Amino acid sequence: MKITKRRRKRYGGSLGGDIFIFVVLVLLGLFMIFPIYLSVIQSLKAVPLPAQTVCTEHHGSELC
Repeated sequence: MKITKRRRKRYGGSLGGDIFIFVVLVLLGLFMIFPIYLSVIQSLKAVPLPAQTVCTEHHGSELC
């Protein structure tokens, strides 16, 4: 009686196909996460200060 090991069936395709699917899914995930990344970066930026006025006349120690 010959004893043989059972091999698992591979349900996927070839290794190249698996790598291709992985790369496509990673690129799709990055494409979908990009707007979220942009909105977080924009919300964390410092609030710009109003532009300072430039005095053209000199009034001693008074501020414009």
